[in-house]
Amino acid sequence: MTTRDKNKNSELFEIFNQNLRWHKVRVKFFVCFICALCKVQTVCFSRLAEGFASEAKAESTLRRIQRFFAEFIVDGDVIARLVYNLLPCKPPYRLCLDRTNWKFGGVDINILMISVAWQGVGIPLIWCMLPKPGNSNHEERRQLLQRYINLFGSDSIESLMADREFIGREWFDNLICKQIPFYIRIKEKMWVNLPRKGRVRAFWLFNSLPLNTALFYPKIVYIDDNLVYLSGMKVLNKDNKIEL
Repeated sequence: MTTRDKNKNSELFEIFNQNLRWHKVRVKFFVCFICALCKVQTVCFSRLAEGFASEAKAESTLRRIQRFFAEFIVDGDVIARLVYNLLPCKPPYRLCLDRTNWKFGGVDINILMISVAWQGVGIPLIWCMLPKPGNSNHEERRQLLQRYINLFGSDSIESLMADREFIGREWFDNLICKQIPFYIRIKEKMWVNLPRKGRVRAFWLFNSLPLNTALFYPKIVYIDDNLVYLSGMKVLNKDNKIEL
């Protein structure tokens, strides 16, 4: 192990030891594991074992990694608090709600996640595994958001951003009741109810916009039973077609 590796490990050990409150041997292992992840950039255990800053042989290190994940349950809330305490900015935060889905063999791995937006990237904070492929439902989103609030408080939220799959009357109603400002894309063909004017498709409000020009619609409108404000922008998508 080089002097640089020792200094890096010592600094991380102090930070993790203060926040995780695990046995020191387990904290030391976890620090080595994180550094190996950064070094070899893979989750393959055998490759990670080779990247450990340790005097032990790779075969011995591999068995340590396997034992750790077989015998020790890592509390996601503890990791969330650790990451939260290490965030490079101060609250309130702009949160992002997103989902990623892929297959491992015949198994669907579907993760619903809340991250903190910082300088154009999302820093993962809390997540849950969905027991199904495809979109999340209102209750799954509500539970994840409530978990964040239980850990860090609603005062730490500046706003919540999400894509078009995260829509729905109950979900919007939940955010409004919790007084959480949100910026969520909607489908351009969704019905919008204009007070005293009736229903129109969302695209109708922004169809006359020039390309790459944004408009904040100045009047509050209904989507389902919820009063919201809308903004729109006309752009060319990756297929060179006009999209709102």
